Amino acid sequence: MILNTEQLRQKAHETALTHDPYVRRRPPKRLWREFYADVENLRTFIRSLQDGHASCLQPAEEWLLDHAELIEEQVLVVRHQFSDAFLRDLPNLRKTGEKRVLSICADYLEHVDGNLDEDSFVSYINFYQEVSVLTIAEAWAVPLILRIALIRRLAEVMELVRERREVCTLVERLLSRIESSKLSPDVLKAALEEAGQDMPLSGPLIVQLVRHLREWADDSATVREWLLCKLENGPDSLDQIVSYEYQLQAAYQVTTGNLIGSLRKISRMHWRNRFERICMAEQTLREESAGVYRLLDFSSRDVLRKRVEQLARRLRVPENLVAKQAVELAAKEHEQACVERAQADEVAGSPADLEELPRQAFAAYYLFEPDGVKELRRALKMCSTPRYLPEIGILRRATGAYFTALTGLFTAFLLGFALWIGGGASLTAAQWVMILIALSLPASEWAVTAAHWLIECARRPRPLLRYDFSHGIPPEATTMVVIPVIWSTVKEVQELADRLELHYLANRDSNIHFALLGDLVDAAAERFPQDAAVLAAARASIEELNRKYSRPGESTFHLFQRRRLWNPSQGVWMGWERKRGALVEFVELLKGRTDTTYDLVVGDTAILPRIRYIITLDADTQLPMGSAQRMIGTLHLPITGRG
Repeated sequence: MILNTEQLRQKAHETALTHDPYVRRRPPKRLWREFYADVENLRTFIRSLQDGHASCLQPAEEWLLDHAELIEEQVLVVRHQFSDAFLRDLPNLRKTGEKRVLSICADYLEHVDGNLDEDSFVSYINFYQEVSVLTIAEAWAVPLILRIALIRRLAEVMELVRERREVCTLVERLLSRIESSKLSPDVLKAALEEAGQDMPLSGPLIVQLVRHLREWADDSATVREWLLCKLENGPDSLDQIVSYEYQLQAAYQVTTGNLIGSLRKISRMHWRNRFERICMAEQTLREESAGVYRLLDFSSRDVLRKRVEQLARRLRVPENLVAKQAVELAAKEHEQACVERAQADEVAGSPADLEELPRQAFAAYYLFEPDGVKELRRALKMCSTPRYLPEIGILRRATGAYFTALTGLFTAFLLGFALWIGGGASLTAAQWVMILIALSLPASEWAVTAAHWLIECARRPRPLLRYDFSHGIPPEATTMVVIPVIWSTVKEVQELADRLELHYLANRDSNIHFALLGDLVDAAAERFPQDAAVLAAARASIEELNRKYSRPGESTFHLFQRRRLWNPSQGVWMGWERKRGALVEFVELLKGRTDTTYDLVVGDTAILPRIRYIITLDADTQLPMGSAQRMIGTLHLPITGRG
């Protein structure tokens, strides 16, 4: 029976109340053993269907044969994407020992007869979490675990179908030994007894006998009458038995179709959005008062969720409690900052924004920063007993810890090398001093290398968080992508203009502008006749790009060309400090200075005061699709790069 929403809610609550989860970090041998057994049973049954006779083929078996490749594909997905290390982190049920999330998926499939509906499934899991919350790992594992549950359910249904096929095969084998002309009740009874089938006969056997006897000659009527006499419920029950059996086969067909259809659905399902709908830690982090977490891209949110997992495991507290405490601590700081800002605004009259908030107003501070983690652990003591994290004290004094470790390693290497060289000789104090001085440089190099290697082993690099600007850069993050160049020919100008166009096409956005910062080659004079052709080609190229891609009245592409200055140290006319100087002067130009050496500007200069960030590229640097948006999202995040 397929349940409605309210019935699913009730069943989910009942299931959650009967579950007693616990984490046992052991290899999931049982899960793999049962899964491979189910897969092997399905493969064996498929091979028997392919080699068997079509006369006993049932509708459910046709579904299985037609979708054997799909099943194998899903088995490969499970095998390749599931690791023992990941499965070890999934809670088990204390009574049965199976994975809790597998039990949840199996219960849902039973309630809906194997017909997966994404919205009802998400609702069922959320109903379950009204009583018992899933871990982040469990929420991630749902698509793969659901495949395992579907294959298990399919194997169970096919076992029932196989039993009926065996009955059909048995009846065919019995009747094949009897000639149609010699068929009689006594002969049939003897054949049944020889096959070990005693009276009363099972329902499936009776149905198969009746079906096959109807295909025989008219002289089988006496045998059918004999069968009717052997029915425990009387002759009138035969039609009911046949009807019930066919209804059951139809039910197996529907269930099989549902299960295979669900396998196909889940192979096309994009789980990211559903994951964030069922992950309670995700929902908690989205309640951050500053509102920054909701604006992060998926990979950044995933970094924060993994950190929540890590801290919960280290502190031995629930994941959602870690997320909740981090959000609450950030909310207190945010509220305090808003009050202080409101008081300052009454005096200064300046608007407030996220950049004015302290780092403590963001949930990420309490998940990553040593001082924040210490504060989080202190807050968790109110409702639990979190474990001590020894590395937090070291990270809070990172500089001192680094130089202490460096000094210790240097001393160890220095003494070790000295003893290795002069340990067996009788040396004077002056000679030992000379040896130590000579070995100090190599010992320091070994010490630095060893210290950095230990740091890499102990602390993995963490990706920087970033806003999700994939749908557009906001006006307050307007960016200029610049290429400082030194050109001497028209061909070089055309090549660089083409390069600038490629960067634009890969990172097209109304708030990303592109510019060439041009310098002419070093020369013996300030101007040369061939300079005019280069400058004309540069102007024409930028104007052509603007006509081609920019909106009317706006400029997406720009040219900033500098004049040569006399360099007495090198005795030539050249652009001041070459490419580095071009960038320095461009920044000054953005600040509003008018006394730079940029004497040729193509493009609307009205956008310069709005430029917030500069992305600098070399002439041969690639800017892959969307990379500019990702860099800008990282730069614009308030918590990034603050001390």
